[in-house]
Amino acid sequence: MKKLFLIASLIFVNISLKAQSHNIGLKYIGAPKSDEITVISYEYKKNNGYSGIGITYDFYAKNNFTIGTEVMYNSFKDFSKVASIDENGLEMSPVDYNRLFEYVSVPVKFGYKFNLIKKIFLHPSIGAMPSYLLLAETTNINETFNPIKAYSRFEILGLADLAIGYNLATNISLTGSYRYQFESKKNRSLVEFKSPMSTSRGNFTVGLNFKLGNKK
Repeated sequence: MKKLFLIASLIFVNISLKAQSHNIGLKYIGAPKSDEITVISYEYKKNNGYSGIGITYDFYAKNNFTIGTEVMYNSFKDFSKVASIDENGLEMSPVDYNRLFEYVSVPVKFGYKFNLIKKIFLHPSIGAMPSYLLLAETTNINETFNPIKAYSRFEILGLADLAIGYNLATNISLTGSYRYQFESKKNRSLVEFKSPMSTSRGNFTVGLNFKLGNKK
């Protein structure tokens, strides 16, 4: 992964040292709610929502190659109803758990902008997403606890992003994208759990971007 982005960085620098434009923006990211049922030791899980908000920066070269980064604050909530089995094989009363995760991610992306018809453009990109876990809170009927030590605090995930945009004005554009993040750590220790921060999944984003300059 490190070699790939080192090579990509060198190629990008050699292509053009002069920026066509600098863009900053605001971005919202989210994922639809979902239900999941596990048969073994019955577990019902409901994803109550994933969302994030942050700021973005994109550097556009003369030939439409791009490099960008973001600073995103993310929040993930889910609900679980777990009914375990005791040593005699009897099902115990289910227990409700509400979990809340909060983390910061700083994606770095390399892409290319395709100018399509009129004001519409397509912007695919790939990159890496370092993330740091801030909070891992679990609440049941009796107590609230923070088992953050059971999770990996720092992760680097891969990501692929396909955005489509519309130029509202000369220096303002609106974008929407589908982003897929995929975990890079396949083998975890027995005491380390996966948080939503380190889980492969698809997300949707909406962004508003502002062009700061234009160099010829």
